[in-house]
Amino acid sequence: DPGFKLVRELRDREYEVIPIPGPSAVISALSVSGIPTDKFTYLGFLPKSDVKRKKILSEYLSIQTSIVLYESPNRLTKLLNVLKDVFGEKKIFIARDMTKLRERFDYGNISDVISKYEKDMFDVDPHGEYVVILENK
Repeated sequence: DPGFKLVRELRDREYEVIPIPGPSAVISALSVSGIPTDKFTYLGFLPKSDVKRKKILSEYLSIQTSIVLYESPNRLTKLLNVLKDVFGEKKIFIARDMTKLRERFDYGNISDVISKYEKDMFDVDPHGEYVVILENK
């Protein structure tokens, strides 16, 4: 699906792109992420332990595929820092509560997205269900 190229261009220009609800949060988030959708690996929820997370994620360093994860609000910033430690500075897209009142989409380099969440004091009052998509190319 080459549609990600159009979505990426729109996101890079800071246009809002929203999904039409579908049966799967993964596919809805991928469709508006701006991250390559031609190949992706769905890992679901990772273990709570940073050591276990890093071990699992390290297995995907050499695989040229976008990585899709689910994460709870209480562990999101921790996950983002682990992703940065393992993969370095990559593009990332986060979808929160798609099609709900608190819907939110964040796109950019991992460091920039981490800064947004720190600025929003996310750790003090987290909400939502999250789909995290990491570009791994």
